[in-house]
Amino acid sequence: MKDTSKRQSPLWKRLVAPVVILLAGVMTASHAVPGDQTVGSLPSAGGGDGTQNFYLTGPRALIKQAIVDASGNGFFVPIDLPGDMVWLEFYGEVCLVLDEAFLFQNPSMDLGITAGFAGQGMIAIPEVDGILSSRAIYIAPGYSFATSYSWLDDHVDTAPVVMHTTQRADGVRADVTYTSSAGLLTICQDYK
Repeated sequence: MKDTSKRQSPLWKRLVAPVVILLAGVMTASHAVPGDQTVGSLPSAGGGDGTQNFYLTGPRALIKQAIVDASGNGFFVPIDLPGDMVWLEFYGEVCLVLDEAFLFQNPSMDLGITAGFAGQGMIAIPEVDGILSSRAIYIAPGYSFATSYSWLDDHVDTAPVVMHTTQRADGVRADVTYTSSAGLLTICQDYK
């Protein structure tokens, strides 16, 4: 059995995070519900534009509780899946804020990056603990690369985790950056 004691946040983090989350939830609760027209300040769209994006997926009720806020110059696309599951794709220059304690307690939720359906796929190069990987990851069109929260949790406390991506067809580059602070996981997508 894996020792999870190192994943326990210090007491002050566990006490402060619920207050921060509660305050953020009061401001955004009506906007953090898949099926609404917005998540945070991001509008919903009926379909993606086929480009790369990052995603969050899981049971609809859990997604609703995990999202603290979202903002930026982009949009999200909710995709209903069987069994009251939902897949949320985030497009453009956007940031998504998630409750880390909730993610840790609900491993059925998944997040990561997708290559989109247009073009020839995407190359991703991870940067972990400030070190750029010497191995690139190819993600074929229509496929995704999961970035589990349990793996991120082992790394984001020391430095941001960044997935540097490049679309093979047109060379469009983006960074998807994962950071952690005060019990919140922030995922930001920035195009170069």
